[in-house]
Order: sequence, then C-alpha cells, then structure tokens
Amino acid sequence: MAKILLLFYQPAINTENQNAVLAFYESIIKELSLCSNEVQFINLALFKDYWTSCFDKLNNKQTTEIKNRITKFNPDVIFTFNNQITSEITESTNCPICIMDADNTNLFPNKEFISKYNDRYFLFSYYKEWESDKYESIGIKKDHIGFLHLATSVKNEPLEKITNISFIGSKFGAIHPSLYQQIKENISFEDLRKYYENQYENADEFFAKYTKLLNVKEYDLYGLIDTRLTVLQSVCDLGLKIYGVGWEKLSDEMFNLKLCFDSTPKYTLKHNSNVYNSSKINISISHPQCKGYAYPWRIYDVMASNGLLISSYSKLLEEQTSDYVKIPMFKSPYEARELCLYALKNPAYCEDITEASNKFIDKNGRWQDNFKTIQDLIKINLIDDKENIQSVNMAQDMKIIIKRPSKKRFKQIINGFLLILSNLPLIEKIFSGKMQKKLFSSINKHNNI
Repeated sequence: MAKILLLFYQPAINTENQNAVLAFYESIIKELSLCSNEVQFINLALFKDYWTSCFDKLNNKQTTEIKNRITKFNPDVIFTFNNQITSEITESTNCPICIMDADNTNLFPNKEFISKYNDRYFLFSYYKEWESDKYESIGIKKDHIGFLHLATSVKNEPLEKITNISFIGSKFGAIHPSLYQQIKENISFEDLRKYYENQYENADEFFAKYTKLLNVKEYDLYGLIDTRLTVLQSVCDLGLKIYGVGWEKLSDEMFNLKLCFDSTPKYTLKHNSNVYNSSKINISISHPQCKGYAYPWRIYDVMASNGLLISSYSKLLEEQTSDYVKIPMFKSPYEARELCLYALKNPAYCEDITEASNKFIDKNGRWQDNFKTIQDLIKINLIDDKENIQSVNMAQDMKIIIKRPSKKRFKQIINGFLLILSNLPLIEKIFSGKMQKKLFSSINKHNNI
C-alpha cells in the first residue's frame, strides 16, 4: 500500500504533549493505517509560522535532519491541509501533493508552489459548491479537483448522560481596537440584520461591501459577526459545559461562561467520543467563514454519537441529510435556546434524531469511499482489498517526523509585545492603525478550529 506524508498546521493543544493532534487528524491517520498504508505526519506549527514557506523556526542542522528523514521515507503521496507545505518538503519529494481544505482559500499559504509544481498538485474539498469556483483560479488543473465528504471514526456508545449541553471548540479572536471607530462610523445595522437573517444568501454581499469600505481582509471582519459567545451565553444556564482552547481568556464580564469552562484537555478521538456520547445535546456553532453553507468537522462526530446535534444553520448539511433526518438548526441565539429547551424536555425526540443521524453517518460519513475517490484521481492505491483486521495503537504505531525543537517562538513573542505597546497611551501614536491590524491579524487569524 501507499506511504503517506500528512501535513497540517495545528497550534499547541496540550502543553504536556507536543505531539498531540486533533481528533479529525487522528481519525484520518487511523483509518488510512487500517487500510495498510504507512502514515507519517508533521504538525508544521512546530517548525514554521503559518504563512511562511520554509522551516523558519529551525536551525540548519534541524532542517537537514528533517529533509533527510523525509527523503528516506520517500512518500508516495502528500496530503496537506490548507496547502501547509514548505520548500524543504517539496524539494525532498517528487510525489503527488493533495490539498485538503480545512478553511477557505483565503487561508491557503504558499500558493506559489501550486504553479511551480502544477503537475503534482491536486485539490480535494469536503464542501462541493462552497468555493469550487476559486480552485482553478489559484492554479489547480480542472481534472485535478475532487470532492469528498466529511467523515468520522466516532461510534454510538450508550454512556450515562452526565451533561445537558456540551461544546468542544476554540474561543475565536475579537475585533481589533483599531477597527472599532471605523466600524462604528460605517456599519449598517440593517446590513447586519440581513446577514444574520440569511447568511447563506447574504454573507458574500456583506463581506464584499465591508472589506472594500473598511479596506480590510475578510478575516478581519470575523470577530464582528461571530456568534459563538452569544449563542453559548444564551444556553449557559441550561447545564452547559465548554471544552477547548482560549476560554481562559474570557473577560470578567462573561463570568457565566467562565463557570461553564472545563479546562480538562479534550482533543483526541477518545476524548471527543466520550463527551459527545455522554451529553444529551452537543451544540455546534459555525465559524463565519462557513457563510451559512459549509459546516465544521465536529458535525459528523456528533451525528455518529449517542448525543443530539443542534447546529448553526448550514444549507449544505440540510441538503445532504434531507433524506435521513431533519437536524435542528438555528440562525440566532434565541432559536438556539428554544431548540435546546425543547430537546431537554423531550428525550424521545432526541432519541429519534440521534438514531436517524447514526444511519446517515453509517451510509455517508465513513472514510472508505473518500479514499476510493482520492485513489481514482491520483492513481495511487489507498485501499487494501483484503479484509484488514489490523489494530492500530495510536500512541505507539503512528510515527512523528521529529520532535519539537526547543527554539522559542521569538516572532510571536515580539508581535505580542509590540501589540501591547501599540495600545499604551503616548506610545500608541507611533503605531499606525494599519500596523496594529497587521500585528493583530498575525497573532489571531489562524484560530479557526
């Protein structure tokens, strides 16, 4: 079978285990391994900044060591989420490079590699029609584009229901102070109302208008329209428990949400499975980049479990599940609360939705047919036709390319220090609004779990 190098960029999620990976990456690695493929992976956050195209956190010796190990591994194919790849990796290999979308194309770095290695590049999206019109514009050949579905390794387990409502995810970044005045002077509440009323139809128009009017990038507006905090606040008195990263940074004004936060790490496949199966409701709140169409990875994990999914509205999810189940979806914090109240009072309703969701996942949410789609396009076999009863021990059998170097992240520290200085009286005058926004975006724009 194939030797696969998997690349992604994941900020630290466990300070005690630098090789910890999110459940979605663990799931795809596990399933590829169960098909008799040899998988090695690199979390590039340990070796480079998000937008850079080389191992800028490593010294020459460390870089040479990684290049030698990649050359020795000699992968048959590279899977790279969001096109996270470096010149050292492309130069040390000659195999197909398959982009997997974790975010929209605005967050794909190193697009220059696509034209440089055009024949090697393929792109596989989990969301057909989300951004399919943009893939050729960034240099992907039309016949090198394929579409997958999200998939999960979570199973329904009849665990005791110990939590009313659970949420696993990140606290997203806020609006940068340098934008406050611009937004106050230019934002139209009618535009905001239209956006929230129907993100699927109105998000593109909203972003087009205000990126131009405010002279900012699309991701600079995410903090303005993100509903994650308001939705969670609307249900926090119903028995909410929050897991994930960034929640310790909540302001004191959101003390009620701080009380709901459990700092116990929840990131592995087993962690997530236990939470979702032991919760009556698992709420999913989409990132603004989904624009009412796409939806997060966690959706299929929840649908495969013994817990009820209540989700932000997603046109794609509604269409894909229409023959199996009507997923309860909300467009406002008020609707989210009403759905949660109804579900908590009607356990039979939860059981019916959960059973139908499980059937949908078993038919449409497992990994095997995705691997078949990929192998048919890249002409490399990923599926062992023989029955495979291999048991994969994730802690022992998955190989890490190299441990994180001890070199500190000087650039991030400096950016943070400069951002603090830029908001101090008197000193702030030497920092332009543009410079403040650049520093803020550099620190925050990758927090999109």
